[in-house]
Amino acid sequence: MSPQRSANITAAVILILLAGHLIPASSGQTAQQGTMDQQVLGYRVSKLTCSPTCSGNCYYSWLKQRWISDYWHTDEGYWQHTPTSIGCSTTATVWIDSTSSSIQDKYSCNVYTHVYSLPYCELGEQQWDVMYNLDSVCALEGSSVDLFCIYKHPGGLTVTASFWFINDQPGVGPVDLRDDDQYKGRVQYYQNQNQLYHTVTITDLRANDAQTYKFRFITDDPDGKYTDSSGIRLSVTGLKIEVSDTQGGGKKLICRSTCTLTNPTYIWYRNEQPVSEQNRAVLYLRDRTVDAGSYSCAVKGHEEIRSAAVCGFEGLQVKVEGATAALVEGQTVTLTCSSMCSQFYSNYTWYRNRQAVSEQNRSVEALGTGQNYSITNISSQHSGLYYCTALNQLGQHSSALARLDVFYPPRPPSLSEFNGFNSSITLVCVSDSNPASSYTWFRKTGSSSEPFRNGSNLTLAAGTAGVFLLSGRKSIWIIQLIRVAVYFS
Repeated sequence: MSPQRSANITAAVILILLAGHLIPASSGQTAQQGTMDQQVLGYRVSKLTCSPTCSGNCYYSWLKQRWISDYWHTDEGYWQHTPTSIGCSTTATVWIDSTSSSIQDKYSCNVYTHVYSLPYCELGEQQWDVMYNLDSVCALEGSSVDLFCIYKHPGGLTVTASFWFINDQPGVGPVDLRDDDQYKGRVQYYQNQNQLYHTVTITDLRANDAQTYKFRFITDDPDGKYTDSSGIRLSVTGLKIEVSDTQGGGKKLICRSTCTLTNPTYIWYRNEQPVSEQNRAVLYLRDRTVDAGSYSCAVKGHEEIRSAAVCGFEGLQVKVEGATAALVEGQTVTLTCSSMCSQFYSNYTWYRNRQAVSEQNRSVEALGTGQNYSITNISSQHSGLYYCTALNQLGQHSSALARLDVFYPPRPPSLSEFNGFNSSITLVCVSDSNPASSYTWFRKTGSSSEPFRNGSNLTLAAGTAGVFLLSGRKSIWIIQLIRVAVYFS
């Protein structure tokens, strides 16, 4: 029978048994004297097996008689008259580490079938134990973890195998982690030369690695196997950011884990760059312009393991690409709906409003979808105010307005004639251009011409004759009238 902790009573009860807190046998209840098999293992250790064993719960008390040598005649002596109780156990086999040569000790045992029949006892010489450094541990998914234990066994035994396990298969027994398909290539063992401690390192932690890990060792004695029933509970967590709104239009970001990490120092990233002087689990964003961007968090020492990114403030804007400093007719222009958090959006829509958006004017023209909107062979008809909207599961956001101003030369003018007072004539010339044209009238005399008047309107008194030229930006227009000769082109 292996000296493993009994599955029938709790470890706490075993400790109570071993501490001697048992009530004495009730009247009429007697112990059955067992037959002792004593096997010497080395100089100080004896393996004791008590027979008969019984079905169900059996409890054993162990007694020792010492050989008392004659002081003057060392080859003579006598056995101690009254056996001394050395303790009790719930197993039929124990290992005794004697304080003197085990050859000089004689042991006996009694078998009880009820726990309350046991006399007061304490077995201080039972030397099997496994002590873990932790009851539980929390580690990041993708990181590594070390689980550590110290173990002991009676002297005279040699450990032939030791391993960690999570699966105890019926009929097979515990399965070494190294042989478990789930852990192949991710488990390493370390132990000192004296086999006083044992460490398992599990790398590349996964969510389903969250288990209770137990340690087992086997000695060169067929009955010398031990497994601690408690183990270390491993929890595996990822990092997740919770976002909430604060007063004043700000945001509160919290880097959370599903279990409690040991003294974590947090690192925050904005657009993949560390946020300086921020090492707590909570991050406050207050400025929609300065703080706009994508945020993620990590724990110091595991910077490569980051949370999924979240959007602080979207910072949505329209960027104009492919245009020169002066946007002129005939060019190709691409508008891009750009955001500090572009990865969070999947649906984009483009709009044009040829007048500024206001409470009185909300009329818009839908242009198309997609993050980019291209205009080929751009003309004055494309001038206006553009904006985009981006949609995700959290709602829709709109960019600020972006103005497209297309430059073009003056169009052929239209000339209007108005009769004024005293038979005067006023000529009004209008030409569309961007930027707006400036006008200068010239009066031609012979082969030369002189500036006559500025502005698009020209008023001539009755009887004025001549040839007049109207100059606009980069163009000259000539028009001939009936009463006065006026030319422009």
